Amino acid sequence: MSQDSATPSSSSKKQDKKNRRAAKVQQKEASGESEQTNEAAVSTPPGASASSDVTSSSKLDKKARRAAKLKEKEQSQDSKEQSQDSKQSSAPSNKVETGDTKENQQPGPPPDGEKKKLSKAERRELQEAQRKAKLEKKLEATSQPSISSKDSIEKTVTNEVAKKSTKSAKSSKVVLSLKDNTVHLFSHLPSFKGSLPKTKSYIHPAISQIGLQYATGVVCGGNARAVALLCALKQVVQDYVTPDQKELARDLHDQVKRYMEFLDLCRPISVSMDSVSKYISPIILCCSGRTDQQAKQYIVDELERFYKERIQSSDDVISQKALEKINGDDVIITFGHSSVILKVLTEAAKKHPKLSVIIVDSRPKFEGREMLRKLMRSCPTLSCSYVFINSISYVMPLATKVLVGAYAVLANGHVMSRIGTAQVASMAKTYNVPFLVCCETYKFASRMQTDSYVSNELGDSKQLMNINNRAGPLSDIASRPNLHVLNICYDVTPPDYVTGLITETAVIPCTSAPVVIRVKQQYNIVNMKPYA
Repeated sequence: MSQDSATPSSSSKKQDKKNRRAAKVQQKEASGESEQTNEAAVSTPPGASASSDVTSSSKLDKKARRAAKLKEKEQSQDSKEQSQDSKQSSAPSNKVETGDTKENQQPGPPPDGEKKKLSKAERRELQEAQRKAKLEKKLEATSQPSISSKDSIEKTVTNEVAKKSTKSAKSSKVVLSLKDNTVHLFSHLPSFKGSLPKTKSYIHPAISQIGLQYATGVVCGGNARAVALLCALKQVVQDYVTPDQKELARDLHDQVKRYMEFLDLCRPISVSMDSVSKYISPIILCCSGRTDQQAKQYIVDELERFYKERIQSSDDVISQKALEKINGDDVIITFGHSSVILKVLTEAAKKHPKLSVIIVDSRPKFEGREMLRKLMRSCPTLSCSYVFINSISYVMPLATKVLVGAYAVLANGHVMSRIGTAQVASMAKTYNVPFLVCCETYKFASRMQTDSYVSNELGDSKQLMNINNRAGPLSDIASRPNLHVLNICYDVTPPDYVTGLITETAVIPCTSAPVVIRVKQQYNIVNMKPYA
């Protein structure tokens, strides 16, 4: 059947629909009028008031409005249907005139209000076409007809994409080239530098000096690094001159912050240095509104106060408390070098002549040698033994106590100290020997850590390759890409292995570390008063 014959049947059907709707509307209006008359007859008895007439009239008005709305809707629907019929009748007539079949017809644009949804492949094709068009315009503008071919354009597009993709890979490649001989599990840790980093900002000579000492390992140990930082900051404050249109408190605070960032680049800041920085920063800010000379003197006095109270006096109190735990015939094992343990053993040797000390040492720094040298110099009659850590299981049954220092005590009770301390602690736990840690409270850190992988420090890998400060058979690490060297600096001892922490406040268990940290913070807040 042709399309012309199909159109009359559709129009007749629509006319029937209209007639049915009109009949329904007339039936509704007739039923409504009959109901209104019945209601009026039932609801209005003889002698009713005029108010009933008003209510019945209002109901009639509402129903009339509803009927009018229904008529308007029907008229709008009729107009829409007529417009659609006109569009459909015009479309087939065009097709018949041209004589095109359905197979020869091409898909036209989507109707108004409807957007064609593109797939991912079609979007990519569009984007590539747009890029090629842009490149063609650029090439035409620069008048280079030899490069206007499709192959060359595709090459330029791929080159640009490759450049963008390699930007993010450059940084990772640099990191891998710097740490290609380290173990992959520890590649995120800061490595040994051995030289000063390059900076564009001005650095005070005292800060540069201690930064070089930190980087090369000349100054090591928690207390030694804190004392060196205090001396350098004291020199910085004394040499400081306030610039024009600036305030001492703000400008000096910014300088100290910049110096601490520089020292962190030289070597990661220790917990003791971080305590010094947190102590001095609010003190500098409290000096606003005073003369430069008064403020500088106040800051210098506070730095000296920190050294006397937090380091010097604390070590004296710790040595006195540790002496109470030492008997005359004890055999004490210590590991490496610690300034606090050196003070404790020196006073214990003077008090107990029969005391014996076993110094356990390990590579690569051999810090126990310095401990042995200082002990024999201060106490020539002291009975000392020097062994390596690989023989700890042979000397541990002879010991009665183990005394070690600490790099930091963490908030979860774990003790962070030089590498090998956890091994000594586990051996002491095996032989039921008391394991005591001497540590100042300013080394208590608020962070938590249960292993040595998350936060640590890597030492110089060449130290492990050298034997007695001489080049060994594996010293040429650069020529051995498959040789991975791990020289980790610290390990973490769990609190189950520690018998007690000897601090300047008291001998406490490791579980009391959070309490000490909270009390220390409250003490700093109470004593932080403006300069008067």
